[in-house]
Amino acid sequence: METLIVDAYNIINFWDKTSKLIDSDLDYARDILNHTLQNYASYKGIEILVIYDAYKTDSIKPKEEKYENIKIIYTKKGQTADSYIEELIFDLKNQENISVVSSDWTLQQMVLSGGLLRIPSSELIFDISRIEKQISNKYDNKKSNDNLIYANDAFKDKLKDLNK
Repeated sequence: METLIVDAYNIINFWDKTSKLIDSDLDYARDILNHTLQNYASYKGIEILVIYDAYKTDSIKPKEEKYENIKIIYTKKGQTADSYIEELIFDLKNQENISVVSSDWTLQQMVLSGGLLRIPSSELIFDISRIEKQISNKYDNKKSNDNLIYANDAFKDKLKDLNK
């Protein structure tokens, strides 16, 4: 299965949906990202590791939360998300179907030298937006077809089958 490792605050800082919430409600920004990545993982059929810095906390060990196909990881005290991802890169070196999402240039170079795939934050955000738009358009088309008046039920059923 394809695995995506995400430097979470890179996305939160770069994405319009979350960047405006950084100073006022960071928890909500994290919730938006986590929810969006859960939907993205389900749609793409992939696993996602979402890495958050927790270097300003007193936690001795990383904290992990698992939800279906995403795992949310808060680093331990004194550790940045970048250093945690660097350890993952070393552990996963040269494995197939693993990509790292980060805007950090140094981390991107480590990803490439480790034989993994790098995805800039902007590219992931673009892909998420594209998929959200596809889903929205599909839902809107289906919704508008449900409101039509049909000559008979057989015709209505045939049209619904075509839209599947």
